[in-house]
Amino acid sequence: MLEINQLKWSELYCSIHGYLVSVGGLLTFSHKNIFEAAKLRYSENEERTHKEIIRYFGQDKTKRSMYEIPHHLLCTNDHFCLFKLLEIPDILHYYLKSDQPTLATYINYLLDVDSHKYSISSLVPDINKAIKYVSNPKEFYHGFGYFITTFFGEYNLGLICYESSLRFADDKSLLNDATTYNNIAYIYGQNGMYRESIEFAQKALDIRTNALGSNHALVAQS
Repeated sequence: MLEINQLKWSELYCSIHGYLVSVGGLLTFSHKNIFEAAKLRYSENEERTHKEIIRYFGQDKTKRSMYEIPHHLLCTNDHFCLFKLLEIPDILHYYLKSDQPTLATYINYLLDVDSHKYSISSLVPDINKAIKYVSNPKEFYHGFGYFITTFFGEYNLGLICYESSLRFADDKSLLNDATTYNNIAYIYGQNGMYRESIEFAQKALDIRTNALGSNHALVAQS
């Protein structure tokens, strides 16, 4: 591994920072700069350049490939392959953790193409598939529930995701469960189901009070 002292790194970063983006906490070159560099190799043929980048990054499952491939599928209007890619739970999980606005952009594109063929609900994997492909299915379902309620107002589907998250409950995740209960309470409240909303808000309050004490900010929030 190449070692660079702090002064040299500062000089290097200042000279290239305009070309960099953060992907999964790592600095890397942006879509645009990779595309412009690759385009020189393929005689300015943009469509071929996009396809060659997809082919290149399709050889592995790194975070960079998860970041790069959907973008170039979007650029080539390959909505079928983009949807199939987002159906893979660990790729969907990657975007839920690292870049929800970009994920929303991809899904909005698919809905504009055909909202019946590419529905949001079809992206939610069943429990067995999530267990097989996602390292933390509890976090995945909670994250997807939050995402689809926040970006798309899909409260009923969000409720299904939150309930799926709670199926993986254990003593170590009680505070996370309190957040999920709180979000469920919010959904019921939005739907005018106030009795159910109070019930789940009380569950969140009880967990947080027992774990954090009555003076904690999260208890006040509950």
